[in-house]
Amino acid sequence: MWYVPHVLRLHLATLTVALCVSMPAGAEVRRLHWRGVFSDGAPPAHLERTTEVHLAVTLKQMGIELAPGVPFDGEAAARCQFSPPARAAKCAVEVVQTSDGLRAERKVELPFRDADDLAESLSLLVSDMLQTDLHELVAPPPVTPPSDGGHDPKNGGGDHANDPRDQAGNGGNGSGATDGKAASDERAAQLARARLAKARKARRASGPPVPSQVIVEVGPSLALGFTGEPLLAGGLLRVMWARGLLRVGGALSMTGTATERGGYDLTFFRLFTGPRVGLGVTRRRLDFDLSVGPALSVLATDAHVTDGTHALATLAFVAGVRLSLLLTQKVALQLGLDVSVAVSRESVRAGTHTLVDFDLGTAEISVGLAYRP
Repeated sequence: MWYVPHVLRLHLATLTVALCVSMPAGAEVRRLHWRGVFSDGAPPAHLERTTEVHLAVTLKQMGIELAPGVPFDGEAAARCQFSPPARAAKCAVEVVQTSDGLRAERKVELPFRDADDLAESLSLLVSDMLQTDLHELVAPPPVTPPSDGGHDPKNGGGDHANDPRDQAGNGGNGSGATDGKAASDERAAQLARARLAKARKARRASGPPVPSQVIVEVGPSLALGFTGEPLLAGGLLRVMWARGLLRVGGALSMTGTATERGGYDLTFFRLFTGPRVGLGVTRRRLDFDLSVGPALSVLATDAHVTDGTHALATLAFVAGVRLSLLLTQKVALQLGLDVSVAVSRESVRAGTHTLVDFDLGTAEISVGLAYRP
């Protein structure tokens, strides 16, 4: 039979209790809900999405998860005032701890170059408020097992809770426990600051995060030929995915008209669709992109007589440019021009007489609204 000394048994018991206490604390993850950036004036493009990306990275390094909804342990928001042409925002940032209603607020003027620069400043301001004002939201560091403190078998295993010398050392009024909590809070704040510094250094080395978004454009359009063919009117739908300079998506255009040529009533319908890929840049409230791609062009003709219907489907190639003016954070006014070249042409003849001749080239002009969720 194995013999375990009394001191060793006490050590094992102390270590077991410390591990049981420390495991839940080390596994605890706080959740912070970000209500967004409320803007007065014209903010830089993509500010809201870029701030969420920066904030998620910063909070993760502090042991806090960015929560899209309930449940959460705290919530934060920012209100920024923009007065062009100054490249600075007057921002008020608020963080609230939901458990007891504690609230922290900072008002500061933040200079910025672009949306990414302002978003990083807002995320670092939120993290600083969490560490200094509401540091209970920061996930605590793992608890280390206490030392034995010189256990004495003759004194109940070294328990000095009732030792008058210990009471004299801490004033006999529990100030030692208060000092221990303050030291623990300071260690937690130091650990959070170290994590934040490491995360910021890593972001600087790898470059700022690149936001992505989907752009949905819809609006009226006009298709013009170059050889006197009828003007076609209709609408255009365009969906593009944007990330940095890259643009990928597709477009669908449907236009038509009714006209009279050579005593015949003619109706035309044109469907033009295909994928697009290109490049784009965003500067403050303006966005410009250039895209190219193959397309399917279908032109249907109806002369309203026997055997007077015909449809031509052909391959085409298109190049398009878009200029967008951001009206709000998610809605933009968009002006576009697409120039296409088909591989086949269409002619409508009555005997030997040509009524309408659709050449290979077509230009389509569109004006619409673009939604950027």
